[in-house]
Amino acid sequence: MKQTLITFIITGAFLTIMAFSKPDDKVVGAIGDVKYSVLSPDKFKEENGSGWVLMDDKIPLQNCDLNTKHGISLLPDARGLFIRGLNLKRNDEKADPYLRENNIERLVGDYQTDMLKEHTHNYTSGKFNQVSGKGSASQFAWDPQEYTSKPTGGVETRPKNIALYIYVKINQ
Repeated sequence: MKQTLITFIITGAFLTIMAFSKPDDKVVGAIGDVKYSVLSPDKFKEENGSGWVLMDDKIPLQNCDLNTKHGISLLPDARGLFIRGLNLKRNDEKADPYLRENNIERLVGDYQTDMLKEHTHNYTSGKFNQVSGKGSASQFAWDPQEYTSKPTGGVETRPKNIALYIYVKINQ
């Protein structure tokens, strides 16, 4: 009984130490996982271990696990872009219109340019012009005019946002 209790205590202590220890060679995430972070590349590597790179198309992938195991040879450059979930055959009013626009399914990493959805603004205004009193009950008449509004807005259409680093796991 005493031997069983000692074994139980030692096993519990060992498992607790293992659960809260930080091994030198961290294995965090699976190949192809993407993480957003506020940590710079050096600090991110300290916390998450090697194998992660910025998703900026600057790293050659020929000899990495992402390429050799899964055949991915190019990373998309995600800097300054919004990430959009892949459509995966969605066919309702919330679907990405990529298929309708290009007649092909969108693939992971495909870039899509910015666009403002087609719309119109009907704008009619007018002014009163003074007219002769002959044949008119009033000396003023409504004279409708078409106008173009002054430009408004900035250099891009975008939602409110914050900037983060985007990393992808390329090696185990």
